[in-house]
Amino acid sequence: DLGITLDSLTADIISGTVTVTSGGKISDGAGLTNITANTINLTADTGIDPLATSAANITAVTNSGDIDIANSYASTTTASLTVNGGSGYIDFTQTGGGALNITTAETFGGDITLKTAALSGGNMEIGTINATLLGNVTLTSAGAITDADSNSMITADQLSFTAAGAVGSSANPINTNVAEILSGISTASGGIYINETNAILLTSLTNSNGLIDITAAGD
Repeated sequence: DLGITLDSLTADIISGTVTVTSGGKISDGAGLTNITANTINLTADTGIDPLATSAANITAVTNSGDIDIANSYASTTTASLTVNGGSGYIDFTQTGGGALNITTAETFGGDITLKTAALSGGNMEIGTINATLLGNVTLTSAGAITDADSNSMITADQLSFTAAGAVGSSANPINTNVAEILSGISTASGGIYINETNAILLTSLTNSNGLIDITAAGD
């Protein structure tokens, strides 16, 4: 059975790079922090099992399997996560309290779950999140959910989000192509701003201290 099992790989946290390429899975062999570096590049044919990492930049690609990563880096992490085929899911948690910048998170219909832990109010910056119209996307942010550079696009069947802050802004709303917002919640000060490409079903939206602004096209 092809694959690589990791116990501990450590490179310089300021400038070091760790690259792991597997013809099968990349698996956790220790249950602790498997990889520490400034930049981590992971490529696996059949999946990346739950890995514990600490890095500022993470790229993870599989051909068919899941991507499951918990990253304990305490400052901002930029992540690009891609499942190139099959029905694999993406589950990425920023556990160290730093902000999370998602440049890309894409599957071929598998669900996508992205989270920043409630340690220091880490925001979540959205780029391209694409579960196709078959998969669901769930976002949980310990701070705001933002689109600072106006390039966000979330594609999914159902979108759910929870933020301890604003979701988008009047100038830069979160752009979506989803059939339904199943649940949308802001628990702190700030508005919820969504710009939907097509018609949309709004099942539940709650803002404890701000407005809700949804723009949609289509019938």
